[in-house]
Amino acid sequence: MSSPPATPSTPQPPRLLDLVRQVALARFGQDGPGERCAHWTRLLILFHGKRHPRDLSPGDVGRFLEHLAHTEKDPLNCLEQAHTALTFLYRDVLGLDVADLPCPEPPRLLDRLRRACRVRPFSPRTEDCYAGWAERFIRFHGLRHPNTMGAPEIERFLTDLAANGHVSASTQRQAFHALLFLYPHFPHPWSECCMFHPQRCNAPAILRGVRRHRASACSFFFRSMTR
Repeated sequence: MSSPPATPSTPQPPRLLDLVRQVALARFGQDGPGERCAHWTRLLILFHGKRHPRDLSPGDVGRFLEHLAHTEKDPLNCLEQAHTALTFLYRDVLGLDVADLPCPEPPRLLDRLRRACRVRPFSPRTEDCYAGWAERFIRFHGLRHPNTMGAPEIERFLTDLAANGHVSASTQRQAFHALLFLYPHFPHPWSECCMFHPQRCNAPAILRGVRRHRASACSFFFRSMTR
C-alpha cells in the first residue's frame, strides 16, 4: 500500500535578523548597512533577555542606548550607529510608527562637545580642532573640569598661548573660538573683541571685559556640556 503524498511544507518567514539584512540590501544596495543593522538589533535583543523588539517600548530602547553610552570605548560613534540602525529596524523593517527614539548623551565631556559640533553641523576638521583645544585647556589646568573654571582660567590659558607658546594670530583665534563654543555664556565681550579688532586678536584684546563677566550656568547648552 503506497504512502499518502507528502504535504508541502509552508515556507517559514525569514528570521528577524535575516529580514533586517534583506530590507537593508533592498534599500541601500550593499551588504554593509544590513550587517550593521543586524548587529545592533542582535545586541538590543540580547540586552533585553531575547525579547522581540516589537515587544519593547521606546524607554526599553533608551535603556539599551544608555548602556552603550557608559560601556563602549567609543560611545559617540556607537550611539550614532545604534540609533540609526534601531530607527531603521522599527520604521522600515517592523513598520511601526514610533516616535523619535531617545538618544542619550555620552558621559565624557569631549564626546558631548563632538556631538554638539555634529549637530551644527561643523566639518570634521573643525570638530577635531575644537575638541583638541578643549582638551588642551583642560590639561593646562591639571585636568580640572570646565564647570569648575571660569574667566580667570580662560585668561591664563590664552595669555600663556600668546606669551609662552608664541603662537600665530590665526592659532589664537582658533583657540578663542573653541573656548567660545565650550563657554557660550561669554558671547558679548568676546565676540565684540574678535569682531571689531580682528587684527589685534591676541590674549589681552580677546579678554577685554571678560574679567567683568564670571562664568555662570545660565546657558542650557553649557549645563548640558559640563554636567
